[in-house]
Amino acid sequence: MIFRNSIRMTLRARGRTSLFTALILLLTLSLTLGLGMYAWASGMLAAMDEQYTSVALAEYIGEDYPDPDASDAYARQIWEQVDPAALSGLAGVQAWEPWDETLAALEGYERIDGTIPYEGWAVLEASGFYPVNTVGGKTIYSARIVNTLYNQNDRGTMMMVEAGDTGFEPEAGASYLIHGTFSDSNTSNPTLYLVDFDTGEPAFYKLSGADDPALTDSIFTQRAAYYAAANNYIRITASDMPKALEEFHQGVLTLEEGRFPEAGETGVCVVDGRMAAQMNLATGDELRLTLLDSDENDRFLLTERGSEKNLTIVGITSFNEDWSGHVWVSEGEGGFSQPFFGFRLGMAVLDNARARQTADDLRQLMPEGVQVTLYDQGYFAAAQPLAAMETTALAVAGASACGAAAVLVLFASLFIGRQKETVGILRSLGTPVWKIRLWLLSGAGMIAAAAAAAGAILGRLFMGNMIRWALDAARSLYAVDQRYSESAMGISLSVEEISAMPLWPAIASGIGVFAAALILCVVFLSQALDQSAPKKGKEKVRVPRGKTSVLGQGIFRYSPLFAIRSAGRSLIVIAASMILTLFLGILLILSGGWQTQMDQLYDTAQIRGRVTSTSGRQATNLLVSGENVQLLWGSDMLSDIGVSIGWNYWFPEEMPAFGEGGFAQETKNNWIARQPKLTAINSLLAAPDFYYDEDVQVQWLEGWDESFLSDDAYYPVTDSIGFMDGETWRQGQEPLTYPCIVSQEFFKARGFELGDTFSVRLIVRVRSFEIEIEPELRIVGAYSASGEEGIYVPLSFWTYPNLLTGEGAEAVTGEAVSPYSESGMDQYVYTFQRTNFSTCRFTLKSARMLDSFRQYLADHSVSQAGVLGENRMTVVLEDQSFAETAGGVGRLISFCRILFPALFAAVCLLGFVISWLMTGSRRMEFAILRGIGTSGIKVFLIFFLEQMITCLCGSILGGLILTAFGSAGAAWTAAGGFFLCYMGGAAVSVMLAERTKLMDLLSERE
Repeated sequence: MIFRNSIRMTLRARGRTSLFTALILLLTLSLTLGLGMYAWASGMLAAMDEQYTSVALAEYIGEDYPDPDASDAYARQIWEQVDPAALSGLAGVQAWEPWDETLAALEGYERIDGTIPYEGWAVLEASGFYPVNTVGGKTIYSARIVNTLYNQNDRGTMMMVEAGDTGFEPEAGASYLIHGTFSDSNTSNPTLYLVDFDTGEPAFYKLSGADDPALTDSIFTQRAAYYAAANNYIRITASDMPKALEEFHQGVLTLEEGRFPEAGETGVCVVDGRMAAQMNLATGDELRLTLLDSDENDRFLLTERGSEKNLTIVGITSFNEDWSGHVWVSEGEGGFSQPFFGFRLGMAVLDNARARQTADDLRQLMPEGVQVTLYDQGYFAAAQPLAAMETTALAVAGASACGAAAVLVLFASLFIGRQKETVGILRSLGTPVWKIRLWLLSGAGMIAAAAAAAGAILGRLFMGNMIRWALDAARSLYAVDQRYSESAMGISLSVEEISAMPLWPAIASGIGVFAAALILCVVFLSQALDQSAPKKGKEKVRVPRGKTSVLGQGIFRYSPLFAIRSAGRSLIVIAASMILTLFLGILLILSGGWQTQMDQLYDTAQIRGRVTSTSGRQATNLLVSGENVQLLWGSDMLSDIGVSIGWNYWFPEEMPAFGEGGFAQETKNNWIARQPKLTAINSLLAAPDFYYDEDVQVQWLEGWDESFLSDDAYYPVTDSIGFMDGETWRQGQEPLTYPCIVSQEFFKARGFELGDTFSVRLIVRVRSFEIEIEPELRIVGAYSASGEEGIYVPLSFWTYPNLLTGEGAEAVTGEAVSPYSESGMDQYVYTFQRTNFSTCRFTLKSARMLDSFRQYLADHSVSQAGVLGENRMTVVLEDQSFAETAGGVGRLISFCRILFPALFAAVCLLGFVISWLMTGSRRMEFAILRGIGTSGIKVFLIFFLEQMITCLCGSILGGLILTAFGSAGAAWTAAGGFFLCYMGGAAVSVMLAERTKLMDLLSERE
């Protein structure tokens, strides 16, 4: 009976019951969806954190980059300067691991791929020498291979032998042990160029017979064994984080079988798939590796260390020729005490969520010349929308919880706290207190339970669709065009989305809302019971002191009078109007401020780009055709473009004697290739020494600056070279002295001063000829890069800069020019069209052109890092910092466009509601005026003008405050907007009250 009557009584109050049922349902639904999205997004981020690994690679970018076996003294200095403790202690660095690698020998292994240091070298037993040709006093012999002590490749049984400067003159019928290197020749049989041993011993030895001791123990057998070990080396890499090594992290190799060694685990290893197939290895097999020591000046000048490692194979990688002969062990087997070779300094495994900031911190701690490359496997791009969704969902859940708390307080107050009349009636009927409590709680509890349950169920049903919609919306907000961007380096993983929606948010929301409603009802129940008995008191009537107002007549008298006498109520309206006007004004200011910030960012940002290797990491020692340079400049979106082309130079007195013959020339070419470079550039922007360190200072000779690099005042050095053109001798022009800048180390080591002149030699190609020249140079600047001996001359040393960016550019982009053209300009164009630049760097005219330039590159099929197009030139845009900043501001602007209209509407609606409530609370005064016969229009104008006066005061105050802070436009726009909305609510409320019947007005008590 009690339950039925309580519920029936509650349901009779249809308006109140419907309103609070809808409010509780909607808030429970919102809370369920918010918690559900938060749980789903958190689960996805946790799954991604497990699957993704963010790695920062620290590499020294030197002249030999990316040679993994280069011996560079400055790289070793850098290696010593790196502080592992400081790097490991950085916030966001989970682990720092220095590079740890060595070489070893494995019996039975023959290297087929990769670097083979002594490829072509051979130690052979040969006989049947027969002279076939004599050139320049040097005799070439035909011979038969009798026995092979060492030969990397099968060369057959016959060969040609060129003695060179060794003094080899074989006796007829004799057999010899010979040492040398095979090189290409124009004969059907390979040619072996004899080379004396570096110990000074001759390259040949006459054998006395089949049992000659030299066949078993001599420098020939020792060198044969050495070549076999050095050429068939095994590369061992030690790491406790093998999955973070670039080859595995970037998907170059995968673990096809078995497992990786655990951190610190000893006695086990992983081998590459090519070697496993070649030697028929399987997991469980044993490897016996002999460790090799390298000479500090030559990685492949090897000696046995005298120690061995017996390792069990626990894993085999995929097949990849570039990684043939590779073994991976843990740091438990590492700690190789070797000189530092190559460019890899180490790697850091980073916290995914902080990877980008941590990578920037790592760069700050690295010495000059070190590049830190972040590979996050696409985590940042994939996690940003989820993180935004998680934060938004948490905010929605928090707002829903606060809203639910407020609504439930009102609910408990109205349905329980204000039921004192009901309690009084029940008490007068002799109803026990416990039944009264049950009566009140059952009706309210039924509404709260039904609404909470319905909201939780609907939230559970709609959660999947809501999550998908929210995720799509977040992804659209965070969508960034990453074509050609430096932020898109490396592979990107994808994680499978969680399909099962969490159930606990619906249960927690439903039970939580119902429990909160029940607790608040119990709290307000005591209030209803305590105040149920009527209390005697005195009616207080306010009597104004002194004279009442007599200013004005009619509505102009009563409207101000009502506003003044309703002091508290009027102050509420004034304060609310002022606050909401300020809020609207601040929203307008923020919206305009973010757009202004975006405009300033686009106006001031400088975006550069560079041509790189296909991996995106190497930007020097490239081959960039003049045609592709013109393709970039032809976009008409670049403010400048810098290129460089270099030649190895040497001082004549420093070149050693190499003798004569094919091998001597090959040795000379190899020596020249190891010398520093003289580089022609049109901007320091493109200088290889400055590529990764833009804060390089140049000490200039008085009156000189960087502009000389792009000056057309110097003609190309080829103009001063005379040569035969058919039957005509073309006399070169008078040689010029070219200005140059050098490093301070070069400057000091050779005793030069600014303004001094000197000469170097280098080889340039003119048409199909290689010509050795000795240009004269004058030092006009010294730069601060350490460990470098580079010389920089103006681009006009080789080609005119205006062929790149000036009037001559149109001639370059035309048809190919004949090398025999009589036109001088045609000769320059011919040279430019066949020039490959080693670096190319450029700057966009405006950041606003970034997307257009991306599309321009895509339209011309230019390659991206790791994504080859029809045009093999790979371009990387240095836009990561700009894109992140612009993306953040852009999202704020998008939020403005989405959220601010809703906030504006909410504020205006709030003004409407306030005016409605303020007018609605005056019903008794409406009734009095109506009762004394006041006309409807006059009643309307009295109350409307009263609200207008109070709202206008507050809006003007808010507008004045905003104007004082320099935002007049937004101030008065906000004030006017709020004033109109408030007055709209007031007009509607007054009209409805005015149309209400007099008896209905008098019957309204609450």
